[in-house]
Amino acid sequence: MLPSAEQFAQHAGSALGVNNKTHVVVYDSQGIFSAPRVWMTFRTFGHENVSVLNGGLVAWKQANLPLETTKPASVTPSQFIAKLSPNLMRDFPFVDKLVRDKQVSKDNGLQIVDARSSPRFQGTVPEPRPGLAGGHMPGSRNIPFTDLLDPKTQCLLSDDELRQVFARANVDPLRPLVASCGSGVTACVIALAAFQLGNKSAAVYDGSWTEYASQPGALIECAKK
Repeated sequence: MLPSAEQFAQHAGSALGVNNKTHVVVYDSQGIFSAPRVWMTFRTFGHENVSVLNGGLVAWKQANLPLETTKPASVTPSQFIAKLSPNLMRDFPFVDKLVRDKQVSKDNGLQIVDARSSPRFQGTVPEPRPGLAGGHMPGSRNIPFTDLLDPKTQCLLSDDELRQVFARANVDPLRPLVASCGSGVTACVIALAAFQLGNKSAAVYDGSWTEYASQPGALIECAKK
């Protein structure tokens, strides 16, 4: 999922004119869905001056803020120095060791939080990718990413509401956590919510369930039928 540092620097600097001092604002066409993945990618490559527009383009329009329909102005290529922060984007060996060592979600362990829907997490419905096993990583907790959004506005919930969602899932948003989902996109909504509450080191499992469940011998739990 994640590009190399060289690829990201090329796209951010040469193609978009972003440098290491640029304040980047990312947004979705509706609500919050994939913009947090862009936000997380910038942060993973050392760029902290990046924000997500809460509510996306819909919220912008509802606020009667200016719009344009012309092509974007040409950009002046800039130098962007990308430095990978591996602690923010985890890989399969990292989460696999956590699971096998039974260190997931213990009081002193690292929390794995899955952003998929509850039926997918429990393995009671087929995965959208044919042939991929359903279920979840042993010890992981489930917070469907939609639970973190206002159902009417698709904005991120208030801080108090976010804390309640985390508490219901028995997740401490301020403790170390790795967010996962189907392919590493909506997991970033969990990371954004934890960040909003003060956890600046919340990480994402890059390959997420698509990678994990495709690995031979990966440990998987499902709901009892």
